[in-house]
Amino acid sequence: MRPLTHRIYLLGQVLGQMADGHLRAAFDLSFNEFLLLRGVGSGQLHSQADLKGIVGIGEAGVSRIVARLVGRGLLKTSIDPRNRRRNMLHLTEEGRDLLERAGTELERQFAQSTGQVAEPDEMEVFEKVLGAYLTRLGF
Repeated sequence: MRPLTHRIYLLGQVLGQMADGHLRAAFDLSFNEFLLLRGVGSGQLHSQADLKGIVGIGEAGVSRIVARLVGRGLLKTSIDPRNRRRNMLHLTEEGRDLLERAGTELERQFAQSTGQVAEPDEMEVFEKVLGAYLTRLGF
């Protein structure tokens, strides 16, 4: 693995762990739960099957997370009228509110962390390059 590849991987791991710790402490929400809420909130991912690729966990893991989020009143489910074996997922008002607050807080935390290591114009370039990589990889 090239040093750059390794550094990008490590950065993702560290940021994910930091986000998970902060979300659990502030919102009783794991980073995976946040990512699933964000996926549903984006309007692009509507079912449990759609969500399994977003965090790299299997259907059983997604089912457990969805059950917990439904139990907390953050998500609601409905049967897909085109495929009765498929559950459709929707954010509740509480889920939408929590997602917005948690997302804002994560952005604030990230900005605070990166502000210590890079100037705003450097972060702009980093974000542009990162976006180009993700687009090229289909994300």
